[in-house]
Amino acid sequence: MKVLILSPQPFFVERGTPINIRQICTSLSSAGHEVTLLSYPLGNDIGIKNVEIKRSPRVPFITSIKPGPSLKKIILDFFFFFSALKLVLTKKFDVYHGVEEAGFIAGFLSLFNKKPFVFDVDSSMSSQLQESGFIKLSFIINLFKSFESFFFKRASKVLTVCSALSNEVLKLCPDAKIHQIEDFPIEKLCTDLTSSEYCFREKHNIEKKIILYAGNFEPYQGVELLIESYAQTSNELKEQSHLVLVGSQNPKIKNLVTGLELEDKVTFTGHVQSSFMPSIHSQAEVLISPRLKGVNTPLKIYTYMDSQRLIIATDIHSHTQVLSEKSAILTKVDRKEFSKALELAFKKDHSDKIKEAKYLVDTKYSVARFNKEIISLYRELEVSLA
Repeated sequence: MKVLILSPQPFFVERGTPINIRQICTSLSSAGHEVTLLSYPLGNDIGIKNVEIKRSPRVPFITSIKPGPSLKKIILDFFFFFSALKLVLTKKFDVYHGVEEAGFIAGFLSLFNKKPFVFDVDSSMSSQLQESGFIKLSFIINLFKSFESFFFKRASKVLTVCSALSNEVLKLCPDAKIHQIEDFPIEKLCTDLTSSEYCFREKHNIEKKIILYAGNFEPYQGVELLIESYAQTSNELKEQSHLVLVGSQNPKIKNLVTGLELEDKVTFTGHVQSSFMPSIHSQAEVLISPRLKGVNTPLKIYTYMDSQRLIIATDIHSHTQVLSEKSAILTKVDRKEFSKALELAFKKDHSDKIKEAKYLVDTKYSVARFNKEIISLYRELEVSLA
């Protein structure tokens, strides 16, 4: 089939959705489909067999964009829509695949061309708008939910990445034809054999056992909870361990570390490219996800599970739809309880949890399984067109 994938994100950059989209393109190409991918005018050029990459027009003052809703994104989406329209008018496609807000564009094109379309929901957009505070007027949020419901109902498939997201779609549209495909260890696909080794301990002169957090420092990630909990652990634990925070610099977090007099116990690495992350994980003893809220499973969890290291995560649905007490130490969103979990990590053997996490990622959340599910979804679409 000839497939048009509409992905309003930078491409290619090493972050969640673009990596996911690259793998979808690779999967469809391997199955013999011909793919045209439309993305933003940002990101690095890469080659994928049987995939033609098109870009919407460049906007002079927009040179980068963060995940989530923003004025920049609205401006880019305006030009993205007309680029999609131009593509459809100049080339015939059998299927439209719209990612996030481009699901609306794919649905709009489908209404006029009577072609099947996939609404690829990587996150709940209405919830994201509400939680981010980008839009505060409730009637606009409700209008947005109505649009979501309208297009979910008409989509040939609604593609989701976790059960919590599937449930949110079903709340808005009980008739939605959901195809749930969980993510996979994305950093594995970023690893370049010539540059994957990273002498992390030597670079930062760390000899103690490493407790590692990797991700952004937004409030919902719970980095403050982690640091405050670490400060409450015993002197013995702090003497034998070192807290490492991998991610972009954040003055507020650094000030917290200084205020708690933990400067010699905590290392900030700044941004590290994804291809190095598996190597960094392998040099740590404990991997942390202190997220405070959310429904989507953090992408890093799958790489954590693949690393064969002990995981400590908060006991929220973002984590528990993938992790359990059999595969990780789960703790409440509470400084005292999180501190206890950190102590527990070094007090007993947790090889059973590590083995279970590795087994789960190999059997349920592998790249091979992802490819198989994507090809299966498109086989169903192909049959419907016959």
